[in-house]
Amino acid sequence: MPPSRAGVVSRETLQPIAWEVLGLARVAREKIDHERTLANVGVRLHSFNESINDRASELASELDKAQCALSQFSLHDVLAGFSPDMPLLARLITPLATRTRKLMGNARTPSIPKNYSNFARDALATLLPAVFVRRTSLCVRWECAPHPLGDLLRSLPALNKWSPLDGKFSVGTSELRAAHPGLRNALECHAAESSGLVQRTGQGAPGSRSKAAIRFTFESAPLVRLLSM
Repeated sequence: MPPSRAGVVSRETLQPIAWEVLGLARVAREKIDHERTLANVGVRLHSFNESINDRASELASELDKAQCALSQFSLHDVLAGFSPDMPLLARLITPLATRTRKLMGNARTPSIPKNYSNFARDALATLLPAVFVRRTSLCVRWECAPHPLGDLLRSLPALNKWSPLDGKFSVGTSELRAAHPGLRNALECHAAESSGLVQRTGQGAPGSRSKAAIRFTFESAPLVRLLSM
């Protein structure tokens, strides 16, 4: 070791200290990156949760469509199958995760990271409260399923802005494209049966030679009752 001089530190003395500082800096950087990633995920989850509960958002509209697949099940059935504290979920979660992965991406560029094993449980933790709020807003008992046509109608964004004070609700085929794909056929059937709920006018309407655009016009009282079922 060379002799020490005032203000000069030997390389042998400084090198282990420098390596220690570099190691601490690397750990600090990794920790900051991890915290930043967690913060970004938290912000995205918060935004997602707000959107799914905002009835005017596009995401909430997609949930309204997806809920139509649950029309034959009561709220009690849904919670019994998918609540995290219910034993049935242990049997459902693996096939649910597998099907969801298959629907959301291909093998090369999966939308859901392969090492994210709890994504299905995490998604249910956000979705179930939103489904719960929608179901409990209806005049339907927990053990009863909602009316299938009511669920289809609630998937129509234009109807969420309607009030009986606005007069009869009328919707055209262009607006129906924003709703569940099964709604158009359901309205055609109800109009043909003259159920008193909806009347079809325009091109192809029974007894009409009109070439006007097709529209479905609802009677307000039965529509209000249906939307609460």
